[in-house]
Formats: sequence, structure tokens, C-alpha cells
Amino acid sequence: MKKFMRENLKFICFALIIFAGSFIAGTNTKKAGAATRKCYTINTSNTRVYSNTALTRGYGWIYATDEIKVITVTGKYSKVTYPIAKNRTKTGYIVTNRILTATGGSTYKSNGRFNTYRRNGGKYYGYVAKNDNVMILGTKGNYTQIKYPVSGGYKYAFALSSDVENNLKSKQQSTVSQNPQIQQPSAPNGNVQQNIYNLAVTSVGTAGRFYQKWYGASYLTPYCVIYADYIARTAMANAGYSNSKINSIVPKYASTSLWAKDYNALGRYHSFASWYNSGTGVSMNKNSTVNDYTPNVGDFAAIDNDEDITPDHTGIVIAVNGNSLTMAEGNTGIGTNATRKVKIYTYYKSSSYWYRSDFKRAHIMGFANPAY
Repeated sequence: MKKFMRENLKFICFALIIFAGSFIAGTNTKKAGAATRKCYTINTSNTRVYSNTALTRGYGWIYATDEIKVITVTGKYSKVTYPIAKNRTKTGYIVTNRILTATGGSTYKSNGRFNTYRRNGGKYYGYVAKNDNVMILGTKGNYTQIKYPVSGGYKYAFALSSDVENNLKSKQQSTVSQNPQIQQPSAPNGNVQQNIYNLAVTSVGTAGRFYQKWYGASYLTPYCVIYADYIARTAMANAGYSNSKINSIVPKYASTSLWAKDYNALGRYHSFASWYNSGTGVSMNKNSTVNDYTPNVGDFAAIDNDEDITPDHTGIVIAVNGNSLTMAEGNTGIGTNATRKVKIYTYYKSSSYWYRSDFKRAHIMGFANPAY
């Protein structure tokens, strides 16, 4: 009897081991199939890793030879997994600019194959294939950082800017119209809305350094918010508004989340989602839907370009036509914060957001309606 029980106990233990192994293998297979983002640090110096999002408690280092997996990206920090001794990995937080020149950008379809590199001037990392959808982030030296698809996910990498120009530029010109058909605004508020439209249309193609200098900002400063400020404030000045009135309606800003916070306090921000920006400490509650609010010429749009449910970009509405609207935006496309050009895009209304058909990752999270 005892022998029978021992044999049965062995059988049960063996079965449990097989079951556990099958469960673990299935879990690992599922994780391997999920989309991942891999990259190397931009610089060859060691990168400090922290255990908290405030980036105050250091507990590790990433080396130039370490390929890392990116889990979460924000404007301030990114959550990553990186290799340590004995084929193990560790997860922590690093400063985002250690791996990315920008957290979002415009996406275009490649019309040819070209090589990618770990960092600017670094080792070969792979290649972009023809018809790959490639996001252009920013430039460093003669290289442009991109995000492109690979088996099982994506890679952040660098490519020669000349290759990016040759393989993506023609696609960019065909998918992003520089001079789309724009309906002029109806029933303008005095001359301000008409001025906004005129100023925006004539500003297409201008580079960021002009707006950075107007604001008094460094050439490293992203200028999308500054551009919208410039258009709105200049339109009011051209309509005869005093400086004090201009400052009370559209103060100078350089941060999307900060203007959203201030207009929300005035009851003039219409938020289609709840979000939190850890870099500025601004949190926002959903207080509207796309069907509750109809945007107007001169509205500031808070745009999420990287699908992290936090606005990271600003545009100014220059025309509205039912279920579509036209937006002028600074700091888009190929280049740096100082060289990227002003462009015009069309957004379409969905059940939850306004979106761009040529770049569906771009969602308008809400609108501010200044009291022009």
C-alpha cells in the first residue's frame, strides 16, 4: 500500500512539474510576441539608472554596449530594462534624452532600403526595408534618429540624414500637403481670427529659430507652443489690442501642459481625456467630449503624438469645416528644434478624438479657447 502511494505521489509531482513548465513556457511565449522597443544610449558614456521616476535614487548603470528594452517614455524619464551580470536583466528609470532626441515625430513610408546604426557614427544596427513605416525623431550631427519596425516590435536607431532625405522626403511631400485647400474662417471675431488665418498660412515653411528668438528661448527649446503664441499674440496686436489685453488673453508659454492648466482654471480648456504630466506636475481631468465642443479658429490644441495619453505638442486652429479642421503647427518634420519648419495639417473628427489621417498616432486631447 505504501509503495502504491509513493508511486502515485511521484506521478502527481511529475504531472505538476510538466503543467508548471507548460504554463511558464506559455507565459514567456506570450511576452516574446508582444511589441518591444529596443535601442542603445545616444552617447557612449555610462547612463545612470534610478529606482524612482523622480530620478533621485540611483541604483545602477547602463553601458554603451548594452542594448536596452524601452517600456515607457515620458518627456522627463523612461522606464527601461537593461542587462546585468549572469545573463540577468534589471528594470529602472533613466533620463529620456539619454536614449531619444524627441519623444514623438511624423511617420512616413520608406520608398527604399537603408542602413541604421546604434548611435550617430556608431556600429551597424540593422536596416529599414522598403514600405516600412518610419517615425522621424530628431537629428544629431549628420544622422537622424528614427523609430522603425523589426520582428516583434521596433528599434530606435540612427540613419544618415541623407538616407532619410532620399528615402522618406519624397513620401513626406506626398503625404503632408504644404498648401492644402483651406476654408477661410467664417464669422471672425473682429479681425483677430482672420489675422490668425492669414499669419499662419504665410508662415508655412518658416523655421523654429525665428520663433525661439522672439520668445527669448534657446535654439534647443521645442517651439510648437511658442509658435502658436506668436500667431495668436501677433494677430491680436494687428487688430489693435493693447499689450495688457494681449497678455491677459494669451500669455507667453513654452509648455503644452502649462497652458492647458491655466486655461482649464479659467474654464476655457475642453479636455477629452484625463492625463498627468510628470515633468510639469500638471494633471487634467476629462471634462468634455468631441461632440460637446466645436473648435474655433484661434483655439490652441493639445496633441498627443506618441500615444502615451499625455499631450506633448501644440497646434493652433486656423479653419474649421464640419468634421474636419485645419491646424498650423511649428516644430514638425525632419531637423532640430531650431530648423524644423511650420506646416499645415488636417485633422478629422472621430468618436473620441480628432486625428490626422496621415499620422494616426496624433490625437488632439483637448482645446483651449482664448477669449479673443
